[in-house]
Amino acid sequence: MGNPVTFTVPAGFHRTDEILQLDRRIKAIGKDVQIHAYDTVQGLSWNGGRLMFNRDFIKDEKSPWRADLTITDLDVALERARRLNDAGVPVNLVFNNTLESLDVEDEAGNYLLHHLHNGMNGVTIASESLRQHVAANYPKYATTASICFVYTKPEQYQRACQKYDKVVVMPTLAYTPELLEGLPMDKLVFIVNDNCYLFCLRKDHYDYISRCSLSGNNTVQEQERNAPRGGCFLKDPKYREHVAKTNDPKWVAGIEKVRKEQLSGEGLGIKDMEHNFTITPAARRELIRMGVTCFKLQGRDYVDASFQAKVADFLEKIVREEL
Repeated sequence: MGNPVTFTVPAGFHRTDEILQLDRRIKAIGKDVQIHAYDTVQGLSWNGGRLMFNRDFIKDEKSPWRADLTITDLDVALERARRLNDAGVPVNLVFNNTLESLDVEDEAGNYLLHHLHNGMNGVTIASESLRQHVAANYPKYATTASICFVYTKPEQYQRACQKYDKVVVMPTLAYTPELLEGLPMDKLVFIVNDNCYLFCLRKDHYDYISRCSLSGNNTVQEQERNAPRGGCFLKDPKYREHVAKTNDPKWVAGIEKVRKEQLSGEGLGIKDMEHNFTITPAARRELIRMGVTCFKLQGRDYVDASFQAKVADFLEKIVREEL
């Protein structure tokens, strides 16, 4: 019997009840599917990839749960994680700071690692220094290489698969299966509803935000300054030339293929100058046929109705109709 298909869903600490309900809904379908949850707490120096706000810095009336959990509430996060574990839902701690200079002795980060250290949970990591720290001190965790590494070459994924239990793949590779040949499919993780620009390589953006998180410059003004803009990448005439020079030619051809086909057939869920890269049902089925069994959904920032529609209902539809 093969491995179950796993879907890792966002906001484990912030939407615990909703995820427990989703897990019950998925189990009731009766298919070999597992739900995992991921999240982090705000204000942690190991955060990166996006700015995480402390309660002192932001009060967002549209998303009041943003201030629900900070480094002053670590025991609340632990209690929610244990509720998930008790229901059979593994928890993945997300530490996406991309900088090697981060302090691996950070008290809050190690507190979470220590108290959730078991053979059930995992850690998503974006720096070699933190990977080594987890491997040496918390070996029971399953480790996942974050998309923040922004790997675009097969040999990069091959090396990452030797170090990590799982590796999050750039979503465009769902449309270039030839680049996946020879990789351990059971280690690859695809984000099915990526919320970034088609041509965005992310790395500069991730690094800058990681510096902000590390230095504590996570204010509303910093968020506005560092928000990704379409013009940053897509309108720069040198950008595609830069991509072509620094990345695998097949990968470049693949994203061009995605761009050209975005309005044909089923549609690829992409708007060229906008957000929302959704891997299509056909592409998802092909990945599963090739042996990919791990998928991830984004959606921590969704308001309640959007989270229900874009994560919970969307996932249930996939499980009912595609598996």
